[in-house]
Formats: sequence, C-alpha cells, structure tokens
Amino acid sequence: MSSENLPYSPLYIKAWTLFSVTLGVGLLGMFFLGNHLLHVGHIVWAFLRYLASPII
Repeated sequence: MSSENLPYSPLYIKAWTLFSVTLGVGLLGMFFLGNHLLHVGHIVWAFLRYLASPII
C-alpha cells in the first residue's frame, strides 16, 4: 500500500499511539498508587475535557 492511499499520516497515528500509551500508563498508575497521583489525575482530566470541549 502506498503512502498516498493511507487515510491518516503515519506520524499522526504514532503520535496518538504514544499519547494513548502515556495516558493509559498514567491512569493505571493512578489505580495502583491512589491518592499519591490524585493531582496528576486532575491534570489529565482537565486535559481530556479540553480535548473534548469542541464536541461537548
């Protein structure tokens, strides 16, 4: 498959994959560490709300 036929840029896919893995590791860490990462959870939640604000 040539790069002209791809629906998304490979760089775009890699960036979202890296973001998803980072977010998943952060949320898993929050599950295991609880209150120690609560502040990080607020930052992640605010970022997710910011990303979703155009569709809300």
